[in-house]
Amino acid sequence: ALVPVCLGIIVTFYADADVNWTGTFWASLAVIANSFYTIWGKTKQQELGVTALQILTYQAPVSAAMLVFTLPVMDNVKELVTYHYTGFSYGVILLSCIFAFGVNFSF
Repeated sequence: ALVPVCLGIIVTFYADADVNWTGTFWASLAVIANSFYTIWGKTKQQELGVTALQILTYQAPVSAAMLVFTLPVMDNVKELVTYHYTGFSYGVILLSCIFAFGVNFSF
């Protein structure tokens, strides 16, 4: 699980040259939350005696539903809809999805 996190940090530093304390705080909080999530997921996997993909199959829709309700509160939806996506944007989004899947699959 450490490799996807390190690769994510490298991609973030490459894509965003503006590093500040607010971003560092939120990034650190994200790493801590992901660590707790990974520990919890592995514990549940062992407790239930299932594979990582079985846990992910049931957990992913619940997480997606929770995120849909937090999106209007946390993000500017109008700006997201009107954003001009480029090939690079799609590539970074796809790379983020692959890393997220890798972290979840690594239980």
